[in-house]
Amino acid sequence: MPDLNFVWIALALAVFVVAGAIIFFRRKPKAPNFAALWPYAGKQIMTEPGQVLFKRLVEALPECVVFAQVPLSRFLQVEPDFPQREWRDRIGQMSVDFAVCLPDSTVVAVIDLNAGTYDHESPQSADRIKEKALESAGITLVRYKAQDLPGIVEIRNVFTR
Repeated sequence: MPDLNFVWIALALAVFVVAGAIIFFRRKPKAPNFAALWPYAGKQIMTEPGQVLFKRLVEALPECVVFAQVPLSRFLQVEPDFPQREWRDRIGQMSVDFAVCLPDSTVVAVIDLNAGTYDHESPQSADRIKEKALESAGITLVRYKAQDLPGIVEIRNVFTR
């Protein structure tokens, strides 16, 4: 027969552990301490090649508005007869480096600036998904390599054909 004191001690310990767990898991999260240091620092929105290309786009296309770092979800929508969430999730985290728009914000073309690292062999690559999404919406995708940026005249020729 077990010692009765042992049973009472074990029971008290179990009650203490369960009560502690309930208190621990039911507590409210702490409000942020706004006086403490926060781990954020500012950074540039665009790389140096991106800044150069942005300036050239603005100069080459004065009748357009150029936006930088635009999520696809800002200018692509899913057709009503398709599962909205499934198709939105496919492009949810994707963006383009530049969106060239008419003054009313209608996107006429988008530009991606890269370092030649795109993998077009994989049909599931993010770039392939982006290409298909833009193609289905009738939006032209132009890609430039960071080491081979076009001049103002070349940009103007591409967009005024």
